[in-house]
Amino acid sequence: MKKNPAKPAKTPRKTSEAPASSMPAPAGVAGVRALVQVLGDTAQSSKARFDAMQTIQAASFSIPDFDDVRGDYVTALRSASADPDPDVRQTALGTLSQEDDSFAQKVLLDGLKDDTKALVPPTHALQMLAYSRHAGVYTAAREIFDKSGDSEIRGQALRVMSTDPESVKTIQKALGNKKESAELRRQCAAVLHALNPKALQTWASKAVLDETEHQDVVATGLTAMYNFGDEKAIRANRNLAERVSQLKSKGPAATKRQAKEFLNKYGFE
Repeated sequence: MKKNPAKPAKTPRKTSEAPASSMPAPAGVAGVRALVQVLGDTAQSSKARFDAMQTIQAASFSIPDFDDVRGDYVTALRSASADPDPDVRQTALGTLSQEDDSFAQKVLLDGLKDDTKALVPPTHALQMLAYSRHAGVYTAAREIFDKSGDSEIRGQALRVMSTDPESVKTIQKALGNKKESAELRRQCAAVLHALNPKALQTWASKAVLDETEHQDVVATGLTAMYNFGDEKAIRANRNLAERVSQLKSKGPAATKRQAKEFLNKYGFE
C-alpha cells in the first residue's frame, strides 16, 4: 500500500524564515531524483540544499509516482538531519517526524536525554516528537516536565503529554503544587480536562474551597466547574456555595463577577 505524500514541515524556525524556493518544479520522478542528489550533496550550499528540500516537498503533492523516489528522499532527509546548517537539519527532522520516522524519533530522543547529542533545541525536539504516539516519547516528556526548570520546555512537554492517559498523575501533581506558576497550572488544568474530566472537577472543587490558593488558580477552578461541572453535585455542595459567596464579596473584581455568574447558574441566589 502506498503512503501519503510527505507533508511540509511545520516546525517553528529559530532563525528568520527562508524565502520560498527559487528552484523550478521538477519534471517528474527524474527531476525529483536530481533534487534528492542536491539535498544529499554537502558540497552544495546550504541554500541550495534547503531549496531542494522545499521543492521536493511541494512536488510530493503533485507527482503521481512520487513513491518511486520516496525511499531515496527519506535517506537524504536522514542524512540532512545532521547537516551543519540548523535550518536544513531542523526542516529535515520536522519532515521525518511528521512521517513518524523511527530514525528521527531516536535522534530527537537521544538529544533530549543528552544535550551533547541534540541536533535541535529541546522545545523544537518535543514539538516534533508530538507527532509520535510511542510510549518512549511520552516517558521522555514526563521526565523533562519533572526535571526541567525552563517554562517553555515544560510547556511543550505538557503538550506532548496531552494525548497520554499515563501522564495524568504527573499532570495532577503539578496542578496541585502551589509552588508551580499559576500559568503552568492553568495549562495543566486544560490538559487534565481532556484526559480525565472527572479528575479535573475533583481538583477544581478543592482549589476553590482552599482559602490559601492563588486567586488565578481559584479562577481556573471556577471556570472548570461553571463550564463542565456536575450540576447535581454542585447544587448539593453547601460548603462550595458559601465559599463562592465569599469570593463574590471579597475577591478581586474579575473573581467577583465570575462568582456571581457561578451562583446564578447553579441557583444559589
